[in-house]
Amino acid sequence: MERPEMTSVFFDQIRKTGKSVLISDYEGTLTPPLKDRVTTYPYKGINQKLERLATLGCRVIILSSGKALDVLEAFGKDIPIEIWGFYGAERLDPGGILEVFYPETRQKEGLTLAYNLAKVFFTDEDLEITPLSVKASFRGPSKQGSDHPGHELEKEWIGLVSLNELRLLTFDGGMELRARGFDKGSAVRTILKDVSADCPCCYLGDDPSDEEPFNFIWGRGLTALVKKEHQESSAQIWLQPPSELLKFCDDWIWSLENWEIDSRD
Repeated sequence: MERPEMTSVFFDQIRKTGKSVLISDYEGTLTPPLKDRVTTYPYKGINQKLERLATLGCRVIILSSGKALDVLEAFGKDIPIEIWGFYGAERLDPGGILEVFYPETRQKEGLTLAYNLAKVFFTDEDLEITPLSVKASFRGPSKQGSDHPGHELEKEWIGLVSLNELRLLTFDGGMELRARGFDKGSAVRTILKDVSADCPCCYLGDDPSDEEPFNFIWGRGLTALVKKEHQESSAQIWLQPPSELLKFCDDWIWSLENWEIDSRD
């Protein structure tokens, strides 16, 4: 995964074009890992870095599994960034205008059934339901190994995928059944349609659900795994937060500032 030369090429492109797009997962990437779904906030200093990037013309887009307005509150209302809540079902633009997209009826019905099936194997403490998904978290030593209830639930959920237009996704410590079209991969695909081919793009993520976006960005810019511990990933570089993440932002800011200086000469 370590390809430091890719970072140099990426920042060189920014200095040459003055363009850039940052797309980042929120929970666990720009924030410390979530524990028992307790609300968390961005690493100290990230707010200021993203605000500076946006001020310099970088399009900053945050993808969250939760509500866009909750993420906005964590960042602060003065930061001109885009926030895609529920991975694209809610799209909050830098001006504060919120656009909402809804799942189809059969997707809603499938998620309701998925939640009822999940309650057979897990307690409400281990389940999280949103308008777009049902998530099951495997906590505790009793749920580790080949015999944990997640395997039985997975068999049940697989039967709902094609019939109800859903996607079965995995993440660190669990799995999620989500309405098709409202996931990280779909969000990144939609974003890239509006980005010119010569604009350098970067995606930041921290778990297996970010592998699809990593692959979509390939050839369009740079991908980075942001995680304390190294893990196998298709991302091109590994950043250990918060120090290396902040340094990466500083290098990006420097590249944009140098383009601004060069363009005035």
